Amino acid sequence: MLDTIKNDFCKIAIDQHGTRALQVLLDECVIRHKTTKKTGKILCESLEKGNRTLELMLNIRGNHVMKQCLKLMTPSQRHKQIYSIVFANFQQLSADKNWCQVVQECIITANPEQRHKIVTACSESIDVLINNEFGNFVV
Repeated sequence: MLDTIKNDFCKIAIDQHGTRALQVLLDECVIRHKTTKKTGKILCESLEKGNRTLELMLNIRGNHVMKQCLKLMTPSQRHKQIYSIVFANFQQLSADKNWCQVVQECIITANPEQRHKIVTACSESIDVLINNEFGNFVV
């Protein structure tokens, strides 16, 4: 099913009604343990179309889809497609009510190496984040 919609994945993810349908589909993949390299590859290909990963993270609907993607990708896929963008935009993402949820999910799904990089990024922005109403949730 994901393969069928991969060309419109980002468009569906930010659509008012499409986002919920996509979240249910991704939930089903998690429930049915469809966390495979193939599933992650399809998600990566979907996000690479137009390089829209950051756009989805910054979108009030898309960030929920991004959190689901984190659960379905392998650690290397997560790093390539999501973590690299989170590291490059860490302070901005961590200081927003909706965006910080993606960062929090990154912390949960990270392997030890990725978690170390997140901690490093967090410590570099600690002064700003501890005084931010949402950044403190990341810290």
